[in-house]
Amino acid sequence: ATNNGVIPLKAGAKYYFGGNFYGAGEVGAAIFTENNAGTAFTFAPTIGASFSVADKSSIDLGVRYEGYSKNSTTLSFIGIRAAYAFGL
Repeated sequence: ATNNGVIPLKAGAKYYFGGNFYGAGEVGAAIFTENNAGTAFTFAPTIGASFSVADKSSIDLGVRYEGYSKNSTTLSFIGIRAAYAFGL
């Protein structure tokens, strides 16, 4: 079996549309760990919402499409995310 891995190097931004809903995007490079596999362009648009549940704490729910594009081929996936942010 072959072990393939990706090390993503990305920068991004998040914009709140008012209220709890936001859009976010990331772009960068994906370095494949397989021998001589090289680097691909990576991109990841996201939509989501963040809701306060306690003082300085929130729940964040989002859906993301992430793609890695190299030599006219794109590998991609759709992810669903749920996170709890602790206020300190």
